[in-house]
Amino acid sequence: QTTGPSPAYLALARLGRNDHRLGLSAHDCTTLEPLAAQWLDRGVTTDYLTSTLTAGLPAQIDSPAGLLRRRLIDKLPPRLPATPSTPAGTPTPTPTHRL
Repeated sequence: QTTGPSPAYLALARLGRNDHRLGLSAHDCTTLEPLAAQWLDRGVTTDYLTSTLTAGLPAQIDSPAGLLRRRLIDKLPPRLPATPSTPAGTPTPTPTHRL
């Protein structure tokens, strides 16, 4: 059974439709896909990925793949815990009952 492109690949492929300066080839998308997948593995959405990659672009982009590779590496968000944690020493809230 053949699976379709990954969400990371599709997010990269759509960048050129959002901004013609970021048009990537199929090869570029395949090459950059593992870097974009790291972002999604850290819990960010494809919308967040897209907005971060497209924010503050220069007027002229000579190498879309090179620019995006650099941004995917340099702006990689931190890995957050899967569940929210309470800082040590913070009291756990107790339910209040109204009479």
